[in-house]
Amino acid sequence: MTNKAPLSAAPMPASSQSPPPRAARRASTSPSRDAGAKRISRKVIRTLEGLGHLDSPSEDADVDGDDEGEDAEVAKALAEDRRMGKQRALEPEKKIDWEIPRKVFHSSIGFVTLGLYLTPSMSPRTVTLVLWGALAIIGPTDFIRLRYPAVERVYERALGFLMRESERHGTNGTLWYMLGVNFALTFYPIDVATVAILILSWADTAASTLGRMYGPRTPPLPASMSLAWLPAWGRPRPRPRRLRLPFAPRKSTAGFVAACVTGALVALVFWAGIAGRMRGTTPARFGVGGWAGLAALVVCAGVVSGVAEALDLGGLDDNLTLPIISGAALMLFFRVWGWAVGAA
Repeated sequence: MTNKAPLSAAPMPASSQSPPPRAARRASTSPSRDAGAKRISRKVIRTLEGLGHLDSPSEDADVDGDDEGEDAEVAKALAEDRRMGKQRALEPEKKIDWEIPRKVFHSSIGFVTLGLYLTPSMSPRTVTLVLWGALAIIGPTDFIRLRYPAVERVYERALGFLMRESERHGTNGTLWYMLGVNFALTFYPIDVATVAILILSWADTAASTLGRMYGPRTPPLPASMSLAWLPAWGRPRPRPRRLRLPFAPRKSTAGFVAACVTGALVALVFWAGIAGRMRGTTPARFGVGGWAGLAALVVCAGVVSGVAEALDLGGLDDNLTLPIISGAALMLFFRVWGWAVGAA
C-alpha cells in the first residue's frame, strides 16, 4: 500500500485591493476658487478623520502635499497678477504725432500771405493767377501719383514728410489747401480773403496742436442739443427734440477754444492795425466803423473760426471748407452790420 503524500494547499496570494487612482487636479485659474476648494477639502478630511474612516498617514501626507502645492500655485498666480498689473500701470502713453513739418508749412502760408498783402507792388490778381497755375500742375500730378507706383515713390520721397498717412492712398491735403486759398482770393475782397487765409493757416494749426495736447483732458464737442422751446404743429412739444450738430466726432473742446481765440486775434490785429496801413486797397468794411463794430467783428471771427474748423461736412477736407466758410461769414457780417448801422 503506497502512502500518498498529503496534498498541501497551495498558498493563495493575499488579495490586496489597490487604491483607486487619483484624478489629476487641474490648477484653477481663479485664486479665490482655489482657496474655497482648499477649505472645503480640509473640512471633509477632518470630518472623515473624526469618524475613523481615514487612518492612513500616507493619505494625510498626500493631502498636506497637495495643499502645499495649491498654496504655491495660488501664490504664484497672485504674484503674476500683481506683476502684470504693475506692467500695465507702467506702460508708456501713446506717443503723439505732432506733424511738425506739416504744421510749419501750414503756418508759413499765413506769413507769406501777410507779406504779399503788405507789398503794394504785388497785385492780388497776379498772385491769384500764379496760384491757379500752380494748382493746374499739382492737381494732375496728384492724380498720376495715385495710379502709377513709380511716380508715387518719387513723390513721397520728395514730399512725403508733409503728408499724413491717410493721404498716401488718397488726395493730398495740399490740393485742398490751394483750392480753398484760390477760392477766397478769387471771390472775396482782398482783406476778407487775407483774413480767411490767415484763419486757415493759424487757427487750424492752433486747433490741431492744442487739441492733441489737451484734447484728452477736455470733453468732445456735443453731438446734439435740445430744442425744448420749438412747438409741434402749434402745440407745446411734450418731449424736447434733439438737434444734431454737424461737428466732427474727433474734435475736442480744447481745439475749438484754440481756434476761436486765434481767429479773434487774427481779426483784431488785422483790422485794427494792418489793414489801415495797406496802400492802394480799400478794406471791405461796408460802412462798419468804431469800437462797437470792431468788437462785434472780433467776436464773429472767433466764433466762425471755431465752428468752421470743427464742422464735418460729409468728409470734406477742412483745408477747403475753412477759408470758404470763414470768408462767407465775414462777408455776411459786414453786410448785416453795415445795414444795421445805416438803419440806425
